[in-house]
Amino acid sequence: MDKILIVEDSVTFGLLVKNKIESELETSVVWVKTLRDTIKILGLENINISAALLDFNLPDAPNGEVIDEVVKHGIPSIIFTGNVDEDVRDLVWSKKVADYILKDDENCLDYVVTVIKRLTQNQESKILVVDDSSFFRKIISDLLYVHQF
Repeated sequence: MDKILIVEDSVTFGLLVKNKIESELETSVVWVKTLRDTIKILGLENINISAALLDFNLPDAPNGEVIDEVVKHGIPSIIFTGNVDEDVRDLVWSKKVADYILKDDENCLDYVVTVIKRLTQNQESKILVVDDSSFFRKIISDLLYVHQF
């Protein structure tokens, strides 16, 4: 498995997630705390990232700007935030992310691991989309692509 990127400015939460992913998935994690550092990491040629866990609100990107930066690199992204605001939720889902997870209790960390595991396993599957509507084929294909099928 390639590396997992975590963009999280909270040291406590960052350490918890990093340790959980590394121990349960036996993969290495690249953890950064800002959009600026994320851009630096994504610019490296020798780094392969299979999924990203992104905090919506960062000191230098308070409105989810990090999502656009990571998604444009084709990296499946999971948004991890304590913000349950309806406008934020709608904005996040509009960016074609793989999942949106609330930081609400310790069980959310188990779900994060499950989602990352599912994304990497999905890469081994192929799905044939059949529909007489090109519009619906495109919507379904885009959704499957986001989930790494």
